[in-house]
Amino acid sequence: MKKVLLATTALIAFGAVSANAAEPVKLAIGGYMIEDVGYATNGSGQAKSNVDVQSDVNVNFVGSSKLDNGITVGVEVDTFGSQRKDTRNVAYNGAAGNSDVKRSFLTASGGFGALIVGEREDALYIIHNSAPDVGDVGLQDGRWFQWVQTPANHRVYTATNTSRYDDRTQKISYVTPSFYGLAAGASYVPSTSLSSAGHASIVSNSDNANLTNTGSVNGTDFGGDVYGAGLTFNNTFGGVSVKADLGAAQANIVGLDVYQGGLQVGYAGFTFGGSILNRHVGSSATVDVGSLGRVTGQRLAKTAAYAGQSWDAGVAYATGPYAVSLGYFGDRSKDDGISGTMGNGGGADSTGVWTLSGAYTMGPGVAWHNSVSKVTYTDGAGGQTAANANKGYAVVTGLRVDF
Repeated sequence: MKKVLLATTALIAFGAVSANAAEPVKLAIGGYMIEDVGYATNGSGQAKSNVDVQSDVNVNFVGSSKLDNGITVGVEVDTFGSQRKDTRNVAYNGAAGNSDVKRSFLTASGGFGALIVGEREDALYIIHNSAPDVGDVGLQDGRWFQWVQTPANHRVYTATNTSRYDDRTQKISYVTPSFYGLAAGASYVPSTSLSSAGHASIVSNSDNANLTNTGSVNGTDFGGDVYGAGLTFNNTFGGVSVKADLGAAQANIVGLDVYQGGLQVGYAGFTFGGSILNRHVGSSATVDVGSLGRVTGQRLAKTAAYAGQSWDAGVAYATGPYAVSLGYFGDRSKDDGISGTMGNGGGADSTGVWTLSGAYTMGPGVAWHNSVSKVTYTDGAGGQTAANANKGYAVVTGLRVDF
């Protein structure tokens, strides 16, 4: 999914889908469609079927125009092409299903770099590198939690990048030109507030949701001004490719600090990679719904749920139309010194994912992907019940069509 996002962003940045300056911007249609069939095992007490069919469909509208002054102005709108409602995690995809628009943003690029304004992931996400994976289920930022059920009270965090702390809210990002492979990126997210629907909005009574299950953080926005910046490097030395990044961000709600780093090294068909994300919430913060009020309490509790660390490591090999990869993703979410009510029993929740994937390119834009994953959710407070812990395997096969 991220590969497609970066590819379409590159189209805009370099004017690959363009119009003359005297003409209006013409949009090209692209995107991808993934249809997976799989079998998953789960612990007792997890209510769902073992066999499932899942989709991931995006239809993208991309276009740009190069002005007489040399600046390329581009637009991208990414939409969901399916209902986005599955049997594994309705809370993540939304009870109402399709939310229509996934991303919508403008870019202005030239010799000065690229300016990105609108609803999309931040600059630290754009420059990030992580463990390679050739399957559909994925590792970091993957979809394994849609196959092996996330326990109701488990705080799951699926990424080693910053995409989860501000989601795709309105923001301003800038990426510098590359200098011998070295570039920098920065983002600013204006003040936003958490809504129960998982999208940035003005605080209202709709935010007064029940805090019993504050565990899941995927797809939610915690709110607050966010500042982030990082460095990225991409170059080749004697047949060895090196990609690396390092960045940090700070959010003005209970002092959430985020630090990320990633590395990929490629040689003779092999790619080795890994990444790490540290999420720290200051110990002076308190989470006390009773005294702080429902809205404020929810925002603090959700932000505290982000505290912890996630990481991944893996290797991939590709030759001709064939590719295979093996990797691990791990996360340890914790209270990080936050006092008060977390709503899930406190302690550190751990997630571990092993994934072996294979892919075969059947033709231009058509690939057959297969994955075998082992997923383990552990409750740090010791409550190994169905609401707090789970483990299982997922065997998934499917086709991906890029268009």
